[in-house]
Amino acid sequence: MISQVGSDLLEIIEDRYERRSTIITSQVPLDRWYEIIANPTLADAILDRLVHNAYRIDLTGESMRKQRSQSHPKTPKLDLNKTRSKHQPDLGSVRQMAAFKSERRPE
Repeated sequence: MISQVGSDLLEIIEDRYERRSTIITSQVPLDRWYEIIANPTLADAILDRLVHNAYRIDLTGESMRKQRSQSHPKTPKLDLNKTRSKHQPDLGSVRQMAAFKSERRPE
């Protein structure tokens, strides 16, 4: 992990630590986070704040995506070369949503 990304993640977690709930999902087991973060001190700080008072749910079994793909026929792929399909968001509404979110963000 790039050092700046790890530092940014730690900053976000520190801002939320014991103030707000945080949900993190990962396919990477906790014992491999040290390998991915690459900086042991940074990894310790991040994991210490994440694991303290955490509810951890380990899911096992077959992938739901795999089960669904076996029970449903393949869906047609979207043609991304078309100018704009009904599946693509209207950029005006995306910008309005971003502006709305930034107005609601606490200082």
